[in-house]
Amino acid sequence: MKFEEALSHIKDQIHEILKNIEKNKIEKIIELFLNARNIFIYGAGRSGLVGRAFAIRLVHLGFPAFVIGETITKPVGKNDLVVLISGSGETIPVAMTAEIARRLGAKIISITANPDSHIARFADLFVI
Repeated sequence: MKFEEALSHIKDQIHEILKNIEKNKIEKIIELFLNARNIFIYGAGRSGLVGRAFAIRLVHLGFPAFVIGETITKPVGKNDLVVLISGSGETIPVAMTAEIARRLGAKIISITANPDSHIARFADLFVI
Protein backbone atom coordinates (compact mmCIF):
# COMPACT_ATOMS: atom_id res chain seq x y z
CA MET A 1 0.00 0.00 0.00
CA LYS A 2 1.35 3.37 -0.98
CA PHE A 3 1.46 6.32 1.38
CA GLU A 4 -1.42 8.12 -0.34
CA GLU A 5 -3.59 4.99 -0.20
CA ALA A 6 -2.79 4.47 3.48
CA LEU A 7 -3.57 8.10 4.26
CA SER A 8 -6.87 7.88 2.38
CA HIS A 9 -7.77 4.69 4.26
CA ILE A 10 -7.00 6.31 7.64
CA LYS A 11 -9.03 9.38 6.69
CA ASP A 12 -12.00 7.20 5.68
CA GLN A 13 -11.82 5.28 8.96
CA ILE A 14 -11.71 8.49 11.02
CA HIS A 15 -14.69 9.86 9.07
CA GLU A 16 -16.65 6.65 9.75
CA ILE A 17 -15.85 6.81 13.48
CA LEU A 18 -16.85 10.48 13.73
CA LYS A 19 -20.09 9.77 11.87
CA ASN A 20 -21.09 7.18 14.49
CA ILE A 21 -20.14 9.11 17.63
CA GLU A 22 -23.03 9.74 19.99
CA LYS A 23 -22.79 13.41 20.99
CA ASN A 24 -24.61 12.93 24.30
CA LYS A 25 -22.24 10.11 25.27
CA ILE A 26 -19.20 12.31 24.61
CA GLU A 27 -20.74 15.09 26.72
CA LYS A 28 -21.34 12.62 29.57
CA ILE A 29 -17.73 11.38 29.32
CA ILE A 30 -16.46 14.96 29.53
CA GLU A 31 -18.69 15.59 32.54
CA LEU A 32 -17.39 12.46 34.32
CA PHE A 33 -13.78 13.48 33.71
CA LEU A 34 -14.30 17.07 34.84
CA ASN A 35 -16.19 16.08 38.01
CA ALA A 36 -13.89 13.24 39.09
CA ARG A 37 -11.81 13.72 42.22
CA ASN A 38 -9.21 11.33 40.75
CA ILE A 39 -9.07 9.37 37.50
CA PHE A 40 -7.82 5.80 37.53
CA ILE A 41 -6.99 3.88 34.36
CA TYR A 42 -6.65 0.11 34.09
CA GLY A 43 -6.18 -2.45 31.37
CA ALA A 44 -4.15 -5.63 30.92
CA GLY A 45 -1.71 -6.46 28.12
CA ARG A 46 -1.96 -4.19 25.09
CA SER A 47 -4.99 -2.49 26.61
CA GLY A 48 -2.85 -1.72 29.64
CA LEU A 49 -0.22 -0.08 27.46
CA VAL A 50 -2.90 2.07 25.85
CA GLY A 51 -4.18 2.92 29.33
CA ARG A 52 -0.74 3.97 30.55
CA ALA A 53 -0.29 6.27 27.56
CA PHE A 54 -3.75 7.73 28.16
CA ALA A 55 -3.01 8.33 31.86
CA ILE A 56 0.22 10.13 30.98
CA ARG A 57 -1.67 12.33 28.51
CA LEU A 58 -4.28 13.14 31.17
CA VAL A 59 -1.54 14.16 33.62
CA HIS A 60 -0.04 16.41 30.93
CA LEU A 61 -3.46 18.04 30.61
CA GLY A 62 -3.60 18.66 34.36
CA PHE A 63 -5.93 15.85 35.43
CA PRO A 64 -5.18 13.85 38.61
CA ALA A 65 -4.71 10.54 36.76
CA PHE A 66 -3.24 7.27 38.02
CA VAL A 67 -2.63 3.79 36.63
CA ILE A 68 -4.15 1.05 38.78
CA GLY A 69 -1.52 -1.45 39.88
CA GLU A 70 1.41 0.95 40.16
CA THR A 71 3.15 1.12 43.52
CA ILE A 72 2.43 4.85 43.90
CA THR A 73 -1.27 4.62 43.03
CA LYS A 74 -3.58 5.75 45.81
CA PRO A 75 -6.76 3.81 46.62
CA VAL A 76 -9.90 4.29 44.54
CA GLY A 77 -12.75 5.94 46.40
CA LYS A 78 -16.11 7.62 46.12
CA ASN A 79 -16.24 10.48 43.59
CA ASP A 80 -13.37 8.95 41.61
CA LEU A 81 -13.57 7.83 37.99
CA VAL A 82 -12.23 4.46 36.87
CA VAL A 83 -11.61 3.95 33.15
CA LEU A 84 -11.35 0.26 32.25
CA ILE A 85 -9.96 -0.88 28.91
CA SER A 86 -10.41 -4.40 27.54
CA GLY A 87 -11.04 -5.53 23.98
CA SER A 88 -13.10 -8.51 25.08
CA GLY A 89 -14.45 -6.85 28.20
CA GLU A 90 -13.95 -10.15 30.00
CA THR A 91 -10.26 -10.02 30.99
CA ILE A 92 -10.40 -11.32 34.57
CA PRO A 93 -8.29 -8.69 36.39
CA VAL A 94 -10.11 -5.88 34.57
CA ALA A 95 -13.53 -7.44 35.25
CA MET A 96 -12.64 -7.83 38.94
CA THR A 97 -11.55 -4.19 39.04
CA ALA A 98 -14.97 -3.19 37.68
CA GLU A 99 -16.68 -5.00 40.56
CA ILE A 100 -14.35 -3.48 43.16
CA ALA A 101 -14.69 0.04 41.74
CA ARG A 102 -18.48 -0.27 41.81
CA ARG A 103 -18.39 -1.46 45.43
CA LEU A 104 -16.17 1.50 46.38
CA GLY A 105 -18.62 3.98 44.85
CA ALA A 106 -16.49 5.12 41.91
CA LYS A 107 -17.95 6.01 38.53
CA ILE A 108 -16.87 3.65 35.73
CA ILE A 109 -16.23 4.17 32.03
CA SER A 110 -15.51 0.98 30.10
CA ILE A 111 -13.81 0.96 26.73
CA THR A 112 -14.46 -2.38 25.04
CA ALA A 113 -15.38 -3.98 21.73
CA ASN A 114 -18.06 -6.05 23.46
CA PRO A 115 -21.18 -4.13 24.61
CA ASP A 116 -22.48 -7.26 26.39
CA SER A 117 -19.28 -7.78 28.38
CA HIS A 118 -18.71 -7.87 32.12
CA ILE A 119 -17.01 -4.47 32.23
CA ALA A 120 -19.74 -2.88 30.07
CA ARG A 121 -22.43 -4.15 32.45
CA PHE A 122 -20.66 -2.61 35.46
CA ALA A 123 -20.02 0.71 33.72
CA ASP A 124 -21.89 3.95 34.15
CA LEU A 125 -20.94 4.51 30.54
CA PHE A 126 -19.25 2.29 27.98
CA VAL A 127 -17.57 3.14 24.70
CA ILE A 128 -17.09 0.71 21.84
